[in-house]
Amino acid sequence: MSCKSAPAGWKKDRHTFYPTTDLNLVSDPFNTSDREWLASILDARLSPVMERAYGVFRGAIRTNDMFVVRYDRGEEGHDRLRKHTDSSHLSFNVLLNDEFEGGGTTIESPRKPLMSNVNPAVGEALLSHAMILHEGLPTTKGTRYILVGFNTIDEKDPITDESTNLSIFSSWFFNFSWMQIRFREGAQQGTVNRRARSRLGAENIEGSILPIPGSGQCPDVSW
Repeated sequence: MSCKSAPAGWKKDRHTFYPTTDLNLVSDPFNTSDREWLASILDARLSPVMERAYGVFRGAIRTNDMFVVRYDRGEEGHDRLRKHTDSSHLSFNVLLNDEFEGGGTTIESPRKPLMSNVNPAVGEALLSHAMILHEGLPTTKGTRYILVGFNTIDEKDPITDESTNLSIFSSWFFNFSWMQIRFREGAQQGTVNRRARSRLGAENIEGSILPIPGSGQCPDVSW
């Protein structure tokens, strides 16, 4: 079935840089009982795995985006997903059907050029820290459906500002996977800060240079 004949609600423009054909579990046509049913399953089965794998208290895990993705054979640009990282701390995807051919996920190892092709069975979840480079392989027949979730680890509840009881000892020093996430996150923020300071410095320099009247030249700037 192509996206043109799909039920109302499927969108292709929610993700600007890496677009997918998807249904958002909050804003698209899912009712409260649907969300409660899914939450109960994920809380019972996936949250304990995240807790064990990454050493984070499950009460600190917040899903900031969850959606169902469809990859249709022959749907140009929407039968696969090019190489990318996710905009969160942890991400998961669960295969929802098997009436298709092709598909799967390729994960790039930090030790290049090692690559892993992952093809879970229906109902199995692929869980990783979101900064791992990965891509969705082309669906060559039928339609592949997956449930995708982007998760943030909060030290404080973003609504109440109360502590989530996230232990710095369990989630940083004694868990290598989570330590990788935090160090890379810190390095990326450091790069952003350095670029911002460089831009600010350049603007200050430009604002300090005044042309000499009648000369068409700029004086030397001494600090």
